[in-house]
Amino acid sequence: MIIRNEKGNLMLMALMIFLIISIMGTSLLAVAEMENKISFNDRNAKKALLAADSGLEIARNIIIKKLIDENELSFADIKSALEGTFTIEEPNLKASIKVKDSTDFNTTGEIELSSTGKYGRTEKTIVATFKFNNMPSEAIRTDKLKVAGRYNEKIDEGLTFKDEDGAWIIKTYHKPWGQVEITGAPVAYNTIVTNENNSDYFNTSLADIEIDEMLPHALPPDRPPHILNSNDFLNASSVNTNISTPNFTTKDVGHFYKLAEADPKYWSIWDENTFDFSQVDKPFNFIKGNSTDKLKLKIHNNFWANMKKWLGPYWQEGSDSKIVIVSEAELNVELNGEGIDLSDGYLYLLSSNNINFDFMYELQNGEIERNAQHKLKTYALSGANLNLNIFIDHLYIDGSLLASKDLTIDISDLGIDWGKINDAYTSVYINGEDNKSLIENFPFRWSFLGVGKTVEYEQKQVK
Repeated sequence: MIIRNEKGNLMLMALMIFLIISIMGTSLLAVAEMENKISFNDRNAKKALLAADSGLEIARNIIIKKLIDENELSFADIKSALEGTFTIEEPNLKASIKVKDSTDFNTTGEIELSSTGKYGRTEKTIVATFKFNNMPSEAIRTDKLKVAGRYNEKIDEGLTFKDEDGAWIIKTYHKPWGQVEITGAPVAYNTIVTNENNSDYFNTSLADIEIDEMLPHALPPDRPPHILNSNDFLNASSVNTNISTPNFTTKDVGHFYKLAEADPKYWSIWDENTFDFSQVDKPFNFIKGNSTDKLKLKIHNNFWANMKKWLGPYWQEGSDSKIVIVSEAELNVELNGEGIDLSDGYLYLLSSNNINFDFMYELQNGEIERNAQHKLKTYALSGANLNLNIFIDHLYIDGSLLASKDLTIDISDLGIDWGKINDAYTSVYINGEDNKSLIENFPFRWSFLGVGKTVEYEQKQVK
C-alpha cells in the first residue's frame, strides 16, 4: 500500500488562491484609483470650464457697464478693460480674458473673446462671439430723419429798393416758422431729407405759392424750386452719422410675452383693442396684436394723476415710476389737451411696428387749437417708423426717440390762424440729458433687447 503526503498540495493551492485574490484586490484598487482620478480630473475640468464661462460673463458685464457709462466706446477702451485675470469665487479658480477680434464692434457691435478657466493644473478655453446692441442713449436715432414744416415768405428789407424807373424791387426769402431744438444728447442718423420732388412734404402741403398772391407787387422769389430741407427746421448741438439703427423685432416682442406670462404680479396681458389706461393697474403691459393691428392710446390732461391712483402700490413717486407698453401692433398715441405734463414719470413704448404720436389740443367744437404745450418723458423704440405729428405751439420731450427705419417730425399747419401767419412759430425741445437714467430704469434692457446676446458660442479644449 502506497501512502501519499498531500499537505504540500494544499499549501500550494492556498498560495494560488491568495495570489489570485491579491491580484484581484490590486486590480480593484487600481480601477478605483483610476476612477477617482477620472472623477477628480472631470471635476477639475468642469470647474475650469465653469471658470471660463464665468469669465465670459464678467467680460460681458464689463462691456455692458461701459456701454451705459459712455456714449462712444472704442476698441482700445474695450481691450484695456477686459484683458486680464479674474478670480472666480475661490482663490484657485481663475479666468483669463483676451480680446481675439473686435473689428466689427463699432459697426455691428460684435466682439470675439477668449476665456481660459484655470483650476489647479487644469485649463479649459471657451471662444465666444458676443453681439452688443446697446439701448441707444441719443435723443434721436434712426436710419432716415425727416423734419417738416411750413416756410413763411419774408421781405428782405436790405435788398428791397426802387429801380431806375421808380418801381419797387422787392426781394424775399423763406424762413421756417417752426424749429426742433435738440440738446443733452446727439442726433444720430444715416441720412437726413434735404428735398422732396413734390409740394406735399409728409402731412404738410407746401404748394409753390406765387409771391404776388402774398405781396401784390412782388417778383417771384429767389429760391430753388423746392425749399424742403430738414436742416432748416433742426437745431442739434451734436450729430452722429453712419450709425447702426436700433433693432426691435417680433421675436423680441415674443420674449416680452413669455415674461408677461411668467410674471402676472407685475404684468398685465391685454387682448387686442381692449387696452384702456383707466383699467391699468400694473406698471408693465403687454398688448396682443399683429403687424396689421392699429392700437389707439389716448392720453388727456388728468392722465398722470389718475395713473397714480390706478397703479396704486406699484406707483412710486420720482424717477422710479414707470409705465411700460409692449406690442407687435402699431401704436398710435394721442396726447390731447391744453397742457399735458407727463414729466414726473417714465413712459416706455416698444413696438416692432410703427409708433405714431399726435400732440394736439382739440376744442369741444372739434377745432384744433395750437395755443397749448405738452411735456413728456419717454423712451420710444420702434422696429419700423416713428412719427411725431405736432399741432401745438410748444412741445417738451425728455428722452429718446428711436426708429429702425424713418423718424419723422411733422410740424403741422392744421389750426393755424392764417391772418397771423407771420407771428406763428412752433417750438419743439428734445432733451436727452437724462437718457441714461431712462435706460437704467428699464429693468429688461439687457435680456430682451439684444444687449450682450451671444450669437455664437464655441468651446475649445486647449489642454
